[in-house]
Amino acid sequence: MVESNRGKNIVSIMMLGWITALGGGTLRDLILSAETIFWIRDPSYFWTALLSAVIGFFTITHIRKHRLKKLIIMFDTIGASPNLV
Repeated sequence: MVESNRGKNIVSIMMLGWITALGGGTLRDLILSAETIFWIRDPSYFWTALLSAVIGFFTITHIRKHRLKKLIIMFDTIGASPNLV
């Protein structure tokens, strides 16, 4: 997955991060015919998604350099396992 980001610029990474972070909730609000979409009602979601994408863009080189891939996979597994939390 990390190698698939090689060669992309910061704008494409920010867009990908934004779509990933906010897309599901936006789709949910549209399907449920919510009065306003959650990130329009509270813009902190929008800015948090963009800031996280920027931080990820600049730290991925450090992560690759120090081979923290196993640590990331471990945290991802813990986050995806509802019985562990």
